[in-house]
Amino acid sequence: MEKFVGKYDEQLEKTFAAVTTHVESKWPIAKQSGRVTVSCTSSSYGIKIYKAEGEFDMSPKTTLEYIIPGPTRIRKHWDKTVKEWNVIETVSESSIVLQSVTKSAAWGLISSRDFVDLIRWGSNEESGLHYTCALGVDHPDCPETANFVRGWNHPCGMFCYPIDNGQRTKAIYTLHTELRGFLPVALVESQMASMLIETFTNLQAAIDAKLHIAS
Repeated sequence: MEKFVGKYDEQLEKTFAAVTTHVESKWPIAKQSGRVTVSCTSSSYGIKIYKAEGEFDMSPKTTLEYIIPGPTRIRKHWDKTVKEWNVIETVSESSIVLQSVTKSAAWGLISSRDFVDLIRWGSNEESGLHYTCALGVDHPDCPETANFVRGWNHPCGMFCYPIDNGQRTKAIYTLHTELRGFLPVALVESQMASMLIETFTNLQAAIDAKLHIAS
C-alpha cells in the first residue's frame, strides 16, 4: 500500500487502497464509445461505482499533469464539466483540499453541485504508475451554502499505467459519487457514464491539441 505522511495520512492511505481495489476489479460494461469503456457495480452506499478505461498517446507522467485538478492546472482548460475550482487548503506539494463547482448537466435537469475533496497525486517509480486520488471531506473553511447542492465523493481516482515502453498510457478512472438532492436514479446513472466518456474525450482532444502544461 502507498504510504502517506502528514495531516491526512490515514484518509489518503485508505483512499488509495480503495481506488486500487476498484481499478483491479472486473465489472459489467455499462457503456462504450470509441476507445473508452465504462463499467460499473453497485456499492454498499446504494449507489454505483463507475470505472472508465482508455489509452492516450502520452507518457503517464505527462498525462498526470493534464489530469490534476485545480485553478492553476492545465485541466481547467479542457474539463468542461467544472466551472470553478478553489483551493481551500494546501496540505503539501502534492495534496490539497479543493472545492469543485460543477456545471449543470442533462439539459439542466441536474443543477450545479459543489464538492470538497482531499486530493493527492503522485507516482510509483518501481511500477511506473502515476495517479490522483480523491475523497470527500468536511472542511471548516468551506461550509455548505444555499448556492449549491453539496455532493460527496467516496474514494475516487485516476491511475495511469505505462504501456508501449512508457511512451503511452493506459488510464483507469474510478468515480464513486453521491450527487444528492432529489434526482431520478436512471437519470443519474445515465449521466455518470456519459460524463466519464466526455472526460476521456476532452482529455484526448487536449492531448491532440498539445496544450502546454504552463498555459
